[in-house]
Amino acid sequence: MGKKYRTEPEDNMLRIIALKDFSNVKKGDKGGLIEKESNLSQEGGCWVYENAKVWGDAQVSENARVFGRAQVYEKAKVYGWAIVCDYAQVFDCSEVSGEALVYNTAYVSDNACVSGNAEVFGHAWVYGRAKVGKCAKVFDDARVFGDAEVFGHAGIYENANVCGKAKIFGIASVRENAKVYGNAKIYEAARVSGRAKVYGDAQIYGGAAVQEFAEVCGTVKLWSIKYFIYTSSIKNSKDYVILATGKEFCVFPSNIKNLLDKEEISIEDYINNIQTIRQLYEEKIQNRRGS
Repeated sequence: MGKKYRTEPEDNMLRIIALKDFSNVKKGDKGGLIEKESNLSQEGGCWVYENAKVWGDAQVSENARVFGRAQVYEKAKVYGWAIVCDYAQVFDCSEVSGEALVYNTAYVSDNACVSGNAEVFGHAWVYGRAKVGKCAKVFDDARVFGDAEVFGHAGIYENANVCGKAKIFGIASVRENAKVYGNAKIYEAARVSGRAKVYGDAQIYGGAAVQEFAEVCGTVKLWSIKYFIYTSSIKNSKDYVILATGKEFCVFPSNIKNLLDKEEISIEDYINNIQTIRQLYEEKIQNRRGS
């Protein structure tokens, strides 16, 4: 097949110049800057345009495109039909693939993966640190934007949207048509799915699962070690801890664990003995009022 581009030195890097027509590139077109030929494959329709830069051990291959003032560096990989553009940066050992889009001033770093038809844009950041395997993942038709952060081993799938200043981390996941925004935090092993909405300063954590058409906002803190289905709304409330199993749930002020610690009740007992906890809690409140 032969080479599709040659290089010439420029600013301690190499300017690429097309040797033939391919994709939307014409013979003689000048592309962006690379550090070495291994940064951009000589095969496929991949290209680095305009003022974009690729360096280090980064690789752009297949039909991927990098343009604008985007940067791909260190050991990052961009492949498939993926596009990285504007002022976006993809670095460390991260990967952008499929037909994914990373643009505006978004960052994808560490061992994160963005794939499928996913979009990461605005000033969003997808990252995750692990010694083995990939970390944070955004794929399918999911979108992460605004100032949102997805990190750790969190996953954003299907048609989920994460935006605003929301943070998804731990091994949490947001999927289906769920939306998480505002200053909401989803972490540990929590899940948000269906058409659920979590926003405001809400926190979903532990093993809690917000599903179906649930709506959680305000300063709610939702915690569980077992999954549950919640289809109503909690809005503009004080801090709560919600202990739940199946479709049964019980709401307590956020200091419930402190109130019960002296009774040496385990977290499992919190969940499996909701009625007992409710009675114990009510007794404690009555005793306090009587004292």
